[in-house]
Amino acid sequence: MGRNPKYVNEFDYYLQKTDIQSPTKCWEWSGSTKDCGHGMWGYKSYKNGTKIASRETYRLFKGDPTNLFVCHSCGNAKCCNPDHLYLGTAKQNQEDRVKHSTSNRGSRCGTAKLNENEVLEIKKLIKNKIKLIDIAVKFNVSESTIKAIKQNRNWAHLKPD
Repeated sequence: MGRNPKYVNEFDYYLQKTDIQSPTKCWEWSGSTKDCGHGMWGYKSYKNGTKIASRETYRLFKGDPTNLFVCHSCGNAKCCNPDHLYLGTAKQNQEDRVKHSTSNRGSRCGTAKLNENEVLEIKKLIKNKIKLIDIAVKFNVSESTIKAIKQNRNWAHLKPD
């Protein structure tokens, strides 16, 4: 007997873990989720590790996504409605995340030490030729952080007025 004996097959597992309200709305994953909101597929995954529920949904209904990303036209990471899922490249997936405001850039990034308002102020100070070390001290970050902002390696999406 497998790890999930109460599920007869993958499709049964899918139906038990998905909240299907209507054919056109999001079908949210009701099982475990990752920190980013994506559902975690556990059916017989003990052999290969946890899988992403939307990716397994795509495979179940439409075929193997191979090396492509499974993107959500609805922008809902928990959604497992096969009609809301499409294949895309890494670039298309990132563009989709920006479009739906689900990207983790800026202050949404878990490692961010600054917020958008602070970075805009930093960019103004840089434009006014304030020394990088002085800006770093003011915002309690390293000089290399300020230099990365100056060189548009970090926070390039923010444009000062």
